[in-house]
Amino acid sequence: MNFKSLKNYIFLARPVNLFITPIAVILGGVISGGEWLSYGILIAALSAALTAAGGNVINDLFDIQIDKINRPERPLASSAISIRSAWIYYGILVLISISLSALINTISLMIVLFSSIMIFNYSWWIKKIPLLGNFVVAFFTGFALLFGGASVNNIFGAFIPAAFAFYVNFVRELVKDWEDIEGDIKNGIITFPSRAGKNTTCSVVRISLAALIFLTWIPFWLDIYKIGYFIVVTLFVDTLFVYLIKDIRPESDKIHLRRAGNILKLSMIVGIIAIFLGI
Repeated sequence: MNFKSLKNYIFLARPVNLFITPIAVILGGVISGGEWLSYGILIAALSAALTAAGGNVINDLFDIQIDKINRPERPLASSAISIRSAWIYYGILVLISISLSALINTISLMIVLFSSIMIFNYSWWIKKIPLLGNFVVAFFTGFALLFGGASVNNIFGAFIPAAFAFYVNFVRELVKDWEDIEGDIKNGIITFPSRAGKNTTCSVVRISLAALIFLTWIPFWLDIYKIGYFIVVTLFVDTLFVYLIKDIRPESDKIHLRRAGNILKLSMIVGIIAIFLGI
């Protein structure tokens, strides 16, 4: 395998996501009372990264025709990687991730098995159902934090950060579907934006972000997290939400919406760090 081929396989797995997922697992484990870089947390982080990588590969396998319109630069859409090779790659990633989870504990193994099955079904048919597909993706973003908790035998310790990650990513999924509305309509894919329209989608995103700003204050008011959480979440996370509420417009183009999606991803990471600082 030459460097160009290796680069394509790495790109197919989406390395940015492979950074976010294990970090979420590690933070979930530490927030739940685990030690930094402990055996269980590290194995869980690696297993989660490979599960996410497999999910990205299987998603692209089912989305080749759509990506030829929306993201023609991707390895499968551009034929840089063959379909057969991608299926083998997917199988290897899933097998390793399941094997690693079995080294942690039974709950962790069950989480990875459940995740792998659900991610496959999401890529196959669930994502075609408006809002349900968005819900499933957002759910698994939060699930990564719960996985971290499970790796230290305290799955409920990561509930609040998991709920936060779920909410932010649910909004991000709506923005991503809005970004892809052209290709989805051409391929008969029904999403919330393609059915409700850009004006309604824009309103839903803005209202959701406004509500989220209020929700981020509740853990501090209830004295669940300390002042460090409140400072970081107010100055950085909520500021990003306010910016997006003002910046997003029904006429926003693909570049604009992609930037909004990246900002939401950043806000999710910073928000989880804020929780860590507040424990």
